[in-house]
Parts: sequence; structure tokens; C-alpha cells
Amino acid sequence: MMVVGTGGAARAVLAAGRSLGCELYVLGRSEERTRRVADEFGGHAVKAAGAKPATLIVQATSMGRDAAGPPDIDLLPWIGSGTYVLDMVYDPTDRYLREATGARGGIYEGGYRLLVYQAMESYRIWWGHAPSEAMVERAASERS
Repeated sequence: MMVVGTGGAARAVLAAGRSLGCELYVLGRSEERTRRVADEFGGHAVKAAGAKPATLIVQATSMGRDAAGPPDIDLLPWIGSGTYVLDMVYDPTDRYLREATGARGGIYEGGYRLLVYQAMESYRIWWGHAPSEAMVERAASERS
């Protein structure tokens, strides 16, 4: 699993990946910070040079949000036919990653489903039981 980013969201993904026994790779802007985060989770810091397509990429940066600007991490060398790209941004306004993934034969999923899972867990904590499937489907279909 390749995780793009070195902040809190990336760390959460790396912690989950480690608990599942995944081989972890970290790609970030700062070489020093990338190495530090990779070491923290028993992963490998990587660079675009010599890259080959990954099976799973989790994009855990602000890339795709209005104010984020153009991507400053080149993901294209890592995306190939069959690469699954999970973007943690719920509803990216910049479609660069989605379009680039599709153009290279990969599968893209935005982070909306993550938002739904977080909402379901919050509901369970507050109300003591999970929301009904119908409620979840209704909320997902009302997405603008």
C-alpha cells in the first residue's frame, strides 16, 4: 500500500495498514519528513524516480481541494492499469487525480464513502446503535 502524505490522515492510514500487515510505502513532499513517517510505521520512504505502478494508493493530502493548488507530488509513475486510488478528499473540486487515474487504466474512488463511514460511527456513539441501512442510503443519495 502506498500512502501519499505525511500528516494526520496519512498516519491513520499507515497505522491501519500496519495493523493489517501491509507492506507500507510513503510518498511525500519533504524527503526528511517522509523518511521519518515511514520509519515510524515500519514502512519505506519512496521517490518518483524508479517508480512502478502500485496496487493501492491512498491519497491523504489536500490535493483536489480548491485552495490546495496544483499537485506538487507526481503520482503518475505510480498509477497503472488496475491501480486502485482512494482519495481521502470527500468531494474534490479539482478532478486531476480522478482523470489521471482513469487515463492510465486505474480505478479511482473519492473519499465520500469514508465520510459516510465516519458519520455512521458517530451516530452509533451518540445513539447507541448503528443507523439503519435505509437512513445511510438516503443520506448518500442526497449528496449534492
